[in-house]
Amino acid sequence: DKEGFEVSFTGQAGIQQIEQTPNPLPSYQYAYLLNEALQNDGSAPVYTPADFDGYRNGSVRYLYPDNNWFDQALNKTAPISSYNLNIKGGGEMAKYYVGLGYFNQEGHFKTSDANSYDTNLSLDRYLITTKLAIEVTDDLDLGLSLFGRIEDGIQPGAGVSTILSSIYSTPNNAYPVYNPDGSYGGNVSFNNNIMSQTINSGYIKDTKKDAIASINLDYDLGKFVDGLSIEALSNISTQNRSATVRNKRALVYEYIPGKDGDENKYSPFGILNSQVNNFVSVSSTRYWYGQLALNYEQDFGMHSLDAKLLGDMYVISLNYDLPQKPKDLAADVKYDYDDRYFLEAAVNYSYFNRYRPGNQWGLFYAFGAGWDISQEAFLDDVTWLDKLKLRAVYG
Repeated sequence: DKEGFEVSFTGQAGIQQIEQTPNPLPSYQYAYLLNEALQNDGSAPVYTPADFDGYRNGSVRYLYPDNNWFDQALNKTAPISSYNLNIKGGGEMAKYYVGLGYFNQEGHFKTSDANSYDTNLSLDRYLITTKLAIEVTDDLDLGLSLFGRIEDGIQPGAGVSTILSSIYSTPNNAYPVYNPDGSYGGNVSFNNNIMSQTINSGYIKDTKKDAIASINLDYDLGKFVDGLSIEALSNISTQNRSATVRNKRALVYEYIPGKDGDENKYSPFGILNSQVNNFVSVSSTRYWYGQLALNYEQDFGMHSLDAKLLGDMYVISLNYDLPQKPKDLAADVKYDYDDRYFLEAAVNYSYFNRYRPGNQWGLFYAFGAGWDISQEAFLDDVTWLDKLKLRAVYG
């Protein structure tokens, strides 16, 4: 291989668009159909002809609201972007690769400039990948790799599912978005304003961190025994997920206009919660794996033999549990003659520390045989048959 150095960069940016949202009934139609349903059920109607007029002419939206909650809480479009930088090079003795990536996706929730923090649904992802391959000697190869990822997600403090559920289940005439005094509208039946949930409920930040490191050694023992090699590999990985919860909740108020010169009234409903600052450790996972294998592969004329003897072990730690430590001792032998007749045998002696003493080890085995009939000479003239193979397995 010739020495070289190569750099590449790709960037993509686009706009996401909500293709279609439900088209809710206007308030006056909702009121009319609700009255009709109540009367069919033998109950008195809720809305009067004056209410229908108020909903139709829209002159006093504080008293006769008509809110399309999809339009109120959601933007039609949102940006998305991705950038990747790749560097690779090396020569005859060593090769390397480094990859850096960034991805951003914004959600469709509306936000408020009054906040000093972002409340929109969003995702930021940062990636790094490195690989190094070294030919230490003519017989020994070394490989190293590292992968890292950080994901930061933001969502409104009320929670995405809660807001979307409210949007789908709240009628247009439930309450005004804002009252005449600027407070959030609501009432005894709807005590959590959708707009307040969207822009005034704080935020939740989800963080996910992953890292994987691996090393592998491959030593060719052909100078001692032709076809013999030994391989050792190990990797360690960790994943942590956490959340920073800084949510809050505001009261809603039902607007009651004053009569005969009286002052307007605002009746409070719901729950008032000041903004919290909580850290939640969602999960922590750690894995370690190690393997040592002896490989033999050789052809003897029309005979082929492939054999492997290996031992491996895992250490798995989930949160605060005691670690799991499975291990295996395994052997696998494959033989074929002229790519027509095949034999294979495999045995595995496995251990798991979570089983009770006396039952932690288990022996597993399998045997197989195959015949590729389509390779036989008596089928050379059969043009419509490409592959016909018989196989039997026991284990």
